[in-house]
Amino acid sequence: RYTGHERERYIILFHTHPDGDATASAFALKEIIELTGRRAFCVCDSEVPERLSFVSDKRQKSVLYTSLPDDYQPDCIISVDTASASQLGELYDVYEGKIDLMIDHHSNGTYYADHYVHPECSACGEVLYDIILGIARKFGIGELPLSVKELIYTAISADTGCFRYNNTT
Repeated sequence: RYTGHERERYIILFHTHPDGDATASAFALKEIIELTGRRAFCVCDSEVPERLSFVSDKRQKSVLYTSLPDDYQPDCIISVDTASASQLGELYDVYEGKIDLMIDHHSNGTYYADHYVHPECSACGEVLYDIILGIARKFGIGELPLSVKELIYTAISADTGCFRYNNTT
């Protein structure tokens, strides 16, 4: 759906009842997008659980669709760590046919948009790490900020049981 203009406004969707991988992946992508001078909001059908508030609280007040500014019209919508449209909850009804890209690591999902899926990765955060490095190189960001590194670490740590599960690479 690229229309010839530079994409400036993003929405990053993640699955309902979010876990550490979904939440931290969404906010890592949001942070790198914002470092390029663009706007981004993370959106979920349910609020981030209290145990993960350290990921979201300082970055965005709420992740509910209703908290978006009334006049916010995204140029690009990306979903992270969401293997099937049903995991988006009611947000899929809102964004059906408008999602530009799904980024994931689950091999057993159903594609609902153009996709970048790497099932050999232990977490969506691991998939996003390479994407984020590419964005940083393209925009001359240099070394990733510690905050982005911590978000990627949180995402991977969450989906690997603190690096104990057999999916750890």
